[in-house]
Amino acid sequence: MTMLLRDNTTGKVFWTNPYNMTLSEGSGYVIFQVSGKYYHPDYGYVNISTPTPFRINSGATWPSQGVLILDGKTGIAGGSTKARLTVVSSTNYMVEADTNGDGTYDWNSGSVSWH
Repeated sequence: MTMLLRDNTTGKVFWTNPYNMTLSEGSGYVIFQVSGKYYHPDYGYVNISTPTPFRINSGATWPSQGVLILDGKTGIAGGSTKARLTVVSSTNYMVEADTNGDGTYDWNSGSVSWH
């Protein structure tokens, strides 16, 4: 899908193009994947992908597996800067960032509770 969202107060337009979401239902769980590009008028764009689909078990609030990657602006090392959210368990996740575009995640949040 493609969406344009206008903030009527500021006149700024945010958009996704293309944006894809796939949902698959299994016995006792749902798998979902996303991909596409999101544009913010002040900060530019990021590409969105889920190389490992998210799995949410029936009755659960948070996913038990999955990886989400956002990449966008070229860093000082010449590659794309990136952020990666990795589901550690159904209660924890971790965020990593490649802040200079050298292909190595150089910042790590450690394990964080979903709550």
